[in-house]
Amino acid sequence: MFILLKSLAMSADVAKELMKQRAIDEIQAMVSPLCKNEKDIKFIKHWLCSYTGMLAAFATTEDGQKSIIKCKPVFDFCLFVLDSVTPPQQESTEITPLNQLMMNMLLFLRNTSFSKSNKLIFTSDKAFLPCLLAFISSRHQHPRVRAYTVALLWAIVFNNQQIKATINTENVRNELQLIQSEYQRHCDISQYAHYVTRNATKGEPEAHILVNKTQEVQRAGTSR
Repeated sequence: MFILLKSLAMSADVAKELMKQRAIDEIQAMVSPLCKNEKDIKFIKHWLCSYTGMLAAFATTEDGQKSIIKCKPVFDFCLFVLDSVTPPQQESTEITPLNQLMMNMLLFLRNTSFSKSNKLIFTSDKAFLPCLLAFISSRHQHPRVRAYTVALLWAIVFNNQQIKATINTENVRNELQLIQSEYQRHCDISQYAHYVTRNATKGEPEAHILVNKTQEVQRAGTSR
């Protein structure tokens, strides 16, 4: 059902009809009691993927963006899931159902934030921006989840005159410092690995040992 609605919801006429019938309100009223904690969310993650995918499609139209603001429980639900779910540590870059759920929610929030009136919902929540910034600095988040998070942050900041007051808070500044430290860490490891690899190709003594040590440092840093 959600796959069908996902395709139909990209039409402005269908989006208006869904809001007229209060379909999203009724679905959300059924979803919220089922997701009281992280365990509940993970248990029905496949079903939630389909639901949030439909929401993301619904918010692609201008009419959908304007009408979805009336469904505050939907926003509260998305913010609750983003704040509750702990990303699992994974070695591969394969997209899991939980990753897809997070991406669908971030895409939905990004699409809705193109409406100026919807930006106020995000900036009024003091914990929202620090939560997104923590997604970016987290080493356990999937790269695509972090990319979707950056896209959402850009959509919120773009053409938002009230964002300055929101950014100028201690929580946001602390998260920005963590992102800067994480970026510097990656730069240092990359430069050191390049230096060691270059010496190894020149036949420098003990260079191969340093290469192995560098790889161990990278793995240890990522697993922290």
